[in-house]
Amino acid sequence: MTETLAHFKGVGLAANQVGRGQALFLMQDSEMGIPLAIANPVILKEANKVEMIEGCLSLPGVAAKVGRWEYIKIRCHVAQSYVNKWGEEELEFIGLRAQIAQHEIDHLMGRIFPDRLDFVTKHSLLSVFSRPNSGLSVVK
Repeated sequence: MTETLAHFKGVGLAANQVGRGQALFLMQDSEMGIPLAIANPVILKEANKVEMIEGCLSLPGVAAKVGRWEYIKIRCHVAQSYVNKWGEEELEFIGLRAQIAQHEIDHLMGRIFPDRLDFVTKHSLLSVFSRPNSGLSVVK
């Protein structure tokens, strides 16, 4: 998963996006310089709903404004330094990091970001995506 995330220059990747059945996602962490591995996340608290432009490695070239919480607190298992030691922790994310975590948790729940859009916007966005050579589509 780390190689896939790096290859596509992504900021997050859920295990089920690459055919793995674990409740696990990677999230690029600029503080650590390596992706943070998070398993079994549960959102405990959220605050301040905002709209953020969002895209996805599963839908290349497609982006839209999505309502997300600007702050979240999660309980999860976190890989510690990739030495196969996992510890349960509560993590708080703000801004982009909160958006990434929510996006990846959505994947673990079988959702993609267009599922958070209204019906007309979602179908407009996905119809553009399905056209050959459609290029970038941003729905505002």
